[in-house]
Amino acid sequence: MTATENHELTRHNSPSAESLERRLESLRQQRQRIFQELRAYPPQVAGCDLHYQDLIARRDAVIAAIKALENHTPQGHNDPASARNH
Repeated sequence: MTATENHELTRHNSPSAESLERRLESLRQQRQRIFQELRAYPPQVAGCDLHYQDLIARRDAVIAAIKALENHTPQGHNDPASARNH
């Protein structure tokens, strides 16, 4: 993950609740795409493959960004899929 991508995942300068919800939804979609790619990855290569390791790092960054944004939502919105996919 590039520094720019990481900044985009964690940037939140007093966003509105609607803005937070849109960002959370975008991050949740990214998380699902990464999970799908990880599940489909060939197991015999996964442990030593650099792309696989990058997917793991991206997954962890997206999950951290989701948690950070969820902590800033007014209702403390909790995504049931979030608990299943950690």
